[in-house]
Amino acid sequence: MAGLKFSNNAKSLLLADIDASSTQLFIRSEDAYLFPEITQPGDWFPLAITDEGGQVEYLRCTDRNYYTLTVQRGADGSQARAHALGAIVDVRLNRDALEELTAGLASDLAQLTQNFANYQNQVAQELQQLQQLIDQVANSGIENGGGTISGDLHVTGNVTVDGGLAVTGQTTLHILIAGDTTVNDLHVQGTTYAVVIKATDGQFETLTVDGKELLTADDFGVITGSGSSKMLKLPDGYGISFGVINSLNADGVGTANFPAQYASTPTVVPVPLGTSSTNPSKYRLNIVSVNAAGFSAQGSGFGPAAFHWIAIGKLP
Repeated sequence: MAGLKFSNNAKSLLLADIDASSTQLFIRSEDAYLFPEITQPGDWFPLAITDEGGQVEYLRCTDRNYYTLTVQRGADGSQARAHALGAIVDVRLNRDALEELTAGLASDLAQLTQNFANYQNQVAQELQQLQQLIDQVANSGIENGGGTISGDLHVTGNVTVDGGLAVTGQTTLHILIAGDTTVNDLHVQGTTYAVVIKATDGQFETLTVDGKELLTADDFGVITGSGSSKMLKLPDGYGISFGVINSLNADGVGTANFPAQYASTPTVVPVPLGTSSTNPSKYRLNIVSVNAAGFSAQGSGFGPAAFHWIAIGKLP
């Protein structure tokens, strides 16, 4: 155990006389390696000194520097006394050492017992949670296409839901999609406080809330367009298109057709590609004309001969 040290056949002789109050003694240098090393505070090993008359004094050695031993005298109920050169010094198991060893073992056993009890409790809790999940799934009717799951449901890995997934009642629905996930139909009915969707690599065929289609497979996807000009579908029948006009005519006018026609005249915002090198504050882009199919804009002042544009409006 930590603190108490032993070694086999550790025996030597005193190199000098000591009196009853001496706290250091010297043994033969050739025997020093037989005695335990003291490596940290609290380490010690039991010693005995036996004189020519057979009288024994027990000691606690708390430090060893080669053949110099630092000791506590009169240990284990023995009497500190003077010893002459040549007295026998050896590592000897005594009552103090046995009591400390027993106490340490009892403490270690108590700690192991407590650790095992904690582990048993943890395993029991995990088994209980597993059983609850098993019961929940067993009662949900998932195997035959129906049933109800109450509480939180966490699914890790790839998920495919075919034939519809319905959430009803007063609830807050959070949907987090990561990985390869396909939900063909997701319906939310009743009082739903929130629908949060994050898709890193997921696809929804349809998402409806209280019977209203909120998202389809086309939502936020490209309707038409390629290269530098594209149109994207937004919820509620709106569309956003964007592009770049790389050249203006001699009058500084650039023209663009939308990738698909809007239902009515959209809002168009032209953005110059850079600014004037001589007087940037005087460079402007003005809309000349705009309709559901396209627009033209003219630059004023000095500036680059190209610009970005963004258009937002209702789709047919």
